[in-house]
Amino acid sequence: MSQFDHRSGQSIEIDGASLYYEIVGQDDGPALLLLHGGFGDMEDFNGLLPALSRKYRVIGVDSRGHGRSTLGEVPLTYQRLQEERSRSSTG
Repeated sequence: MSQFDHRSGQSIEIDGASLYYEIVGQDDGPALLLLHGGFGDMEDFNGLLPALSRKYRVIGVDSRGHGRSTLGEVPLTYQRLQEERSRSSTG
């Protein structure tokens, strides 16, 4: 069964923050980026992963300051979050 476990992923450095992500599911499936809410992390989606990972390449990202991602020192804005999601989903 596919689960996000905060052990099998990687980090990408963006604007002074280390953003942690994991990928599960089908390598050749359409990409599906899961974005957790405030005070959460990617493990919030573990209940959905068995179904989603059968068809999709599922990408979970811990937002800045959540899970294994660091906050960094650059001011956090919604535009910055959107830009980071775009960069992290393309690897």
